[in-house]
Amino acid sequence: MKDLTLVELGEMMEKARKDARVRFGKVVSREIVAEKIGTDPHSIYKWEKGVQHPGFLNVVKFCDFLGITLDDLLGVKKNGCYA
Repeated sequence: MKDLTLVELGEMMEKARKDARVRFGKVVSREIVAEKIGTDPHSIYKWEKGVQHPGFLNVVKFCDFLGITLDDLLGVKKNGCYA
């Protein structure tokens, strides 16, 4: 198992935000996520593009708002392996 790069984490975050459309019934914009987790949309953009590290607490808040677990975000299956 290898470490994730910032770009890979960002891609996972962007995919999770876009996939949340199914749960919320509408597009979940960076603006909405930023407002709900207490940051700004530009930070969300930088996280998703792998330019800036979101910090662990922000990743937890991001997942909590979207209604997913860290395992869901990272693609970890029940046996501990990455998808």
